[in-house]
Amino acid sequence: MHLTQVLGLEITKDGNAKAGTVGLDKAEIADLIQQRQTARQQRNFERQMIFSIGWQ
Repeated sequence: MHLTQVLGLEITKDGNAKAGTVGLDKAEIADLIQQRQTARQQRNFERQMIFSIGWQ
């Protein structure tokens, strides 16, 4: 996957960018958002555990 696809852009033959679709449906997007939120929560939990034992 290219960055332009992630950003939802489509590059035309003349080099211009236009808004396009990433090729994911709403359910796939919702799943990716949920995965990201879970990863953030896990990172915050781990950070809190480190701080609770005195590491700064």
